[in-house]
Amino acid sequence: MKLYFAIVCLVKLWKEDFYIHQYAQYTGTGALILTAYLDHKKEKITYIKLFILSIIVLSFFEYFVGFALEALFAETWWDYSYSKYNLAGRITLLNSFLWGVIAVFFRRFIYPLIQIFREKLICKVPNSIQIILATILISGILIDFILSCIKYLN
Repeated sequence: MKLYFAIVCLVKLWKEDFYIHQYAQYTGTGALILTAYLDHKKEKITYIKLFILSIIVLSFFEYFVGFALEALFAETWWDYSYSKYNLAGRITLLNSFLWGVIAVFFRRFIYPLIQIFREKLICKVPNSIQIILATILISGILIDFILSCIKYLN
């Protein structure tokens, strides 16, 4: 979320040396939450319902991540206390609104591409290969996280 906001506003990111591949886990997990929800939703969801649900779920996720990082590293990684409408400085009304906007954009433009990609490519790859590739990707993310923590704690 902050990465997209920073690109649009051309501002410098806070704590940009924390993750080796910063925000990949944070924003990627938000996209995975949306994809998983849309995959398991049988009836078509309206954009308004998706907008409101995304504000709630993804704002909770942002709050939880902020809380977990503070608990784990005893440091605040982002602080929205300057914003008039914030909750403990971890989330703000503007970012929550933007989560909803991004979710609608994701559903309208990105999710259909994910479905096409799955139908044309992934479904043709044997399950055993899919499991191996998924294991490699997840291992890479975990290694990145562990190395980033070691780098930060030293």
